Amino acid sequence: MLGLSFENAPPVVRSAPTRMDVACFIGWVPRRADAPLPDWLTDWLAHNGWLDPEAKVAPEQIQKLHDVPVPIDTWEVFDHLFAWEQRPARADVAAPGEFTATYLGAAVRNFFSQGGRKCYVVRLGDPWPLFSLAGSEEGRVKLCRNRHRQVLADGLPSPSARETWRGVGHVFGLPDVSLLCVPDLPDLFANDPVPQPESEVSPLSEERFVECADHVASPSDPNRTRRLRAPRCDESGYEQWSACVGRIGQLLARHAREVQFIGAVPLPVEDTDVDISAPPSADRVRRRGAAARSAGQAQWSRAGEIQTAFVQLTYPWIRSRESTDCPEALASPDGFLAGLLANNALTRAAWRSAGNLPAPHVSDLEPIPDQELLFRDLPATGDHARSLRLLERVSLFAPTPGGFRLISDVTTDDDEAYRPASLNRLVSVIVRAARLIGEDLSFQNSGEALWGRVHDALSDLLAGLWQDGALAGTTPEDAFEVRCDRSTMTQDDLDNGRVIARVQFTPAPPIAHITVVLALNEGGQVSLVKTERSPA
Repeated sequence: MLGLSFENAPPVVRSAPTRMDVACFIGWVPRRADAPLPDWLTDWLAHNGWLDPEAKVAPEQIQKLHDVPVPIDTWEVFDHLFAWEQRPARADVAAPGEFTATYLGAAVRNFFSQGGRKCYVVRLGDPWPLFSLAGSEEGRVKLCRNRHRQVLADGLPSPSARETWRGVGHVFGLPDVSLLCVPDLPDLFANDPVPQPESEVSPLSEERFVECADHVASPSDPNRTRRLRAPRCDESGYEQWSACVGRIGQLLARHAREVQFIGAVPLPVEDTDVDISAPPSADRVRRRGAAARSAGQAQWSRAGEIQTAFVQLTYPWIRSRESTDCPEALASPDGFLAGLLANNALTRAAWRSAGNLPAPHVSDLEPIPDQELLFRDLPATGDHARSLRLLERVSLFAPTPGGFRLISDVTTDDDEAYRPASLNRLVSVIVRAARLIGEDLSFQNSGEALWGRVHDALSDLLAGLWQDGALAGTTPEDAFEVRCDRSTMTQDDLDNGRVIARVQFTPAPPIAHITVVLALNEGGQVSLVKTERSPA
């Protein structure tokens, strides 16, 4: 049952209720100094109020595109505006070949390579060097906190107050956004990387012939970039990462129910990632091993604490032909998943599961998921939580006989009704349609005529979803029910002009996979063997 209220709906940009493919990427990337603002972008910013004096946005902030949304519909537009390939490896070295791709830039590139068509980019500033020179541990913690506040401001964003739209809060001003990514989060809470000798870097997988597509050139020395380590978290880093992702999920659940956060689970530190300043000893080697083991345990115990339908975690990290300019040639998987989900929404409908869809351009994974990883139990938390397998709580990429695919499309919610991500996207479609109906009718007098229009509009939407196969039932009456009358509103609602509709529907259950076990007896007869129900 879904309660919908249309009181005081703010004027916003129109968006199609069933279009759930637009993403918003938030993070750190340099602005190209020699690229002036194109006229179309200046017009867009003016049309959406960013150039209005009442917005109190400095001209310098607009020119630098700092903490303002930028609509992007092609990779070429992003490449023209942002120097995504210029993250310095060290603060004191700026020679050619000492730069890597930014994780924000890599995620946007992967979004388009997987079939995404439109996104917004919110630049929070220039990226920090890969090797931090902050000095003391206290200095690094302070820098991390400042960057954390840029992502998620201390104050609660308000849909009607543009000055509160900072970092993640920009989703309040982008009503067509359905997918939210912060690709720098794993790096934000990671240990400082330790340089690795060339021999310790695993090579890319063998070359494969794939469909031709435009892609950005790699750095002049890809081997140098591959020797740099991708971000990895220790036990403390996972704790901070989990808390940040949980806060983002809470914000979306309370104030932006049409948006899904797509987050990459960080890689854990390994023995070689734990830096030691003195020559190694038996005690130090043991401590390094203990730190790596505790990080591996914290990776999934902290991920298991995130339980909300508004967060979709994804793993493992991905190598592709474009990712050679990333440290260790590894890209965060959130951009890949956002692109797959966007393309799935455009070509198949948002409420259809993306499970088992192929992942174009993926050449390798780190780590390669094995049976132990896929079916490991995540720790249960909360009063009513129960232990679930990783495959049921994290959207996983894995190799299959048909190539690399997304083998699970799930949220982190412990509620079975909202764990399939496709069902949560279906609810988001209905919520968005209700919001748009409310915008059209918000200035009309409440009464039976208005209630009838709300009822008819929602019924037409749900009938269309039923015809497309999103709802279960042999007839529309079996699939859904819409009520908007005196039985759905109290006298207080009527006195204050609130219109509340009650929507009840039966979603068509997504099927991730079906396992059939066949037995062949001595006479050549084939029979089905009863098995436990497969996870869906």
